[in-house]
Amino acid sequence: MEGGKTERYSFSKLSCFENCKFCFYNQYIEHHKGVGNAFSSYGILLHSIMERYAKGELKFEELVDTYELEYPSTVVERFPRMPNPKIKLAELYYQQGHDYLTSLKPFKDMEILGAEMEFEMPIDDWIFNGVIDLVYRDKNGDIILRDYKSKSKFKSKAELHRYARQLYLYSQFIKLHFYSYPKRLEFVMFRQQDPEPIEFNLADYEEAMSWARGVVKDIRDEWDYTPTLEEFYCCNLCNFREFCQFKSEEYDRRQRKA
Repeated sequence: MEGGKTERYSFSKLSCFENCKFCFYNQYIEHHKGVGNAFSSYGILLHSIMERYAKGELKFEELVDTYELEYPSTVVERFPRMPNPKIKLAELYYQQGHDYLTSLKPFKDMEILGAEMEFEMPIDDWIFNGVIDLVYRDKNGDIILRDYKSKSKFKSKAELHRYARQLYLYSQFIKLHFYSYPKRLEFVMFRQQDPEPIEFNLADYEEAMSWARGVVKDIRDEWDYTPTLEEFYCCNLCNFREFCQFKSEEYDRRQRKA
């Protein structure tokens, strides 16, 4: 309990603690605002377009035009320069997002049950909250829980497993709200065409719940907030990269020189 208030944890908050305790300290204890980045702005735009489409606020034939119109005013940050000068991240991301929407099939045979669905649910003595990108019932009557990602792919099965914890945690709310666990979890990547399906597995659901409880305990026991030093994350993704004294000054110098 924080000052008599029930503690609230999201998957992002739990993952932030695991990724970098110093970032967690700045964001969730000191409540510094921080800064955004091109990757997150890119994801926000595409999430918004897919939300408006699922809710009937955008017609299917308007998706690509909306992307082209809103991209310049939404993705205003610079993408980082890569060591290989042939890789232009800004051009690559824009084109992959455009390709995704161009090749997208209409939502047929899908009963939309919720889009950008905010929820809270109790776990032990704390509250877990989140936002479900999309939940729908397919033509077989099965409930599918979908999450959109800006990644191009998962690097390994271990990485997929870590990300899947998010949807398994969301599955508890699905069970409470729709009286059934989802039949399938799926990640849809904006930078590739094929979704990553996961058949719901009760053992993995229980592992995700155990993981969340373990991280909450670690957060409550933490006092040091030692940073995790990973060059690309620290210098390009962390919201506190502009004043973090731990990030690589050499990497910053190379970026300016490039």
